[in-house]
Amino acid sequence: MSQITEARVRTEGGRLSTHDMQQLVQCALDAGLHSARLDHRQTWLLENEHRLPATSEQINKLNASLAKSRLCLAQDIERNIVSSVPSFRVFGDTDWMDAGVYSVLLRELSAISTDALHGQTLSLIDPKQNLIPLLHSNINCIASNRVDYWTIIVCTNELQDVPMTYPRLIGSGSLASFVQNLAQHLTGDTFNWATLCNQLTNQNQWQQTEPESTEQFAQPAVPHYDGIHRYADGYWLGIARASRSFELTALAQLVRMASAQGIEYLHMSTWGALIIKKIQAEHLPQWNWFLSLNRWDEGMSYAHLNWIIPHAPVTLIELHKRIVSRLHEMGLRTW
Repeated sequence: MSQITEARVRTEGGRLSTHDMQQLVQCALDAGLHSARLDHRQTWLLENEHRLPATSEQINKLNASLAKSRLCLAQDIERNIVSSVPSFRVFGDTDWMDAGVYSVLLRELSAISTDALHGQTLSLIDPKQNLIPLLHSNINCIASNRVDYWTIIVCTNELQDVPMTYPRLIGSGSLASFVQNLAQHLTGDTFNWATLCNQLTNQNQWQQTEPESTEQFAQPAVPHYDGIHRYADGYWLGIARASRSFELTALAQLVRMASAQGIEYLHMSTWGALIIKKIQAEHLPQWNWFLSLNRWDEGMSYAHLNWIIPHAPVTLIELHKRIVSRLHEMGLRTW
């Protein structure tokens, strides 16, 4: 029987409307919770002070409050669909990908029941962006060069985590159906990938086509995902904390300010960063004031300290690791 033992709320592939986020924060505060932490699947985990988990009483109260909104607490077996929505218009895009493509496919993939996925996790990724890892799930749907077609790369324990690429591209209109069918074949103790591919390619129920060429996917270096930066639609702000945790009272201020400025969505990365887009130049002083007031530094994160020298001695590398780990523990930032 499915159950809920933690206060975890899934997002729409790493995106929530400011209205939904406002309701979530208020419901969490009303339940007596202290902070919200972002996990590696773009999910919010609501906690008490000192990262203590929500009590059963708080979970029940929160669940009842959220029932009046579009949100709900995730069951323990449910996993968020990871997507590169947060990267759109900021960290690089495939030409045919847009917000509408993300919205339609995330809605269709989210409609697949947890039971139908048989425990398999999903990702919907644009390979031209460099914010969200390419292979983050068991079934990774990666946008191809051909318009409205996807490369499917599977990585499961049964395959010893070796990425396996499905030999054909799958059309957007068939993606959800194909993923659901594929998931049920990945549940056994053993299976033959070549046999499975041959079986699926011979079926006519999905839009399938041969790739024009073999696409090579390589995960580029992680970008600077925090700080205030200019882009085509104005400015974007990334807020990343070593703890991945954000105080609810501060989040409430942030959401009110974003809503007042006409910002429709907030975005969450797999790195624990909260990303706010479409900030206008005249509003930058307010955001700088907000960061200072809450002591949320937005300098380069500790993870980007580029101190590794080619052919460096082992002792220097170990020293680098210890310094970076200590900065991580202290929650410090660098400039």
